[in-house]
Amino acid sequence: MSFFDVLTDAAVNYFLSRGVSSRSSLIITRAERDADPLGCDSGGFGEGTLPNWVTLSPAAANGAR
Repeated sequence: MSFFDVLTDAAVNYFLSRGVSSRSSLIITRAERDADPLGCDSGGFGEGTLPNWVTLSPAAANGAR
């Protein structure tokens, strides 16, 4: 389960207002992660090849969320 699966619709709407196309575009699925696992050692996680971020558009000038 992803953090984004449990966000309220209001919280997801904030991301949508910043240019994210859908809730699902924020989630790396289990199948995707299983196909491209991250290595782990005592220093943290290694690098994978999946993109791990989305680009947000600027927030509204009036500060609305």
